[in-house]
Amino acid sequence: MKSSMVKYKIFTLLALSILLYWFVAPAVLTHNVVELVKAGKEDRIPDISYGVWNYYQKGQYVSPNTPKDAVGDLKKMIEEDADLVWSLHQYGMWVMVRHFGKASQN
Repeated sequence: MKSSMVKYKIFTLLALSILLYWFVAPAVLTHNVVELVKAGKEDRIPDISYGVWNYYQKGQYVSPNTPKDAVGDLKKMIEEDADLVWSLHQYGMWVMVRHFGKASQN
């Protein structure tokens, strides 16, 4: 009985950490970034949001209209008036495919 309690606690902590790292942290730390940029209020974006955005956008879809030097850098994307695409579910799916293998192509 005790070993099953230990197992479920370990798996619960693992699930919680995955949820926090892959979904909650980027959602909270980049909240309203796109809306603030669209409203012209870039000065209200917290400094931590730039780093978090750049980290979580690695390997994500980038509009083909985005200048190549601005890809992966939020400040440059704002300066170049590039298309900002932030989709949390895309990031989660990208992580799952990257870590657990590519989906089969039939």
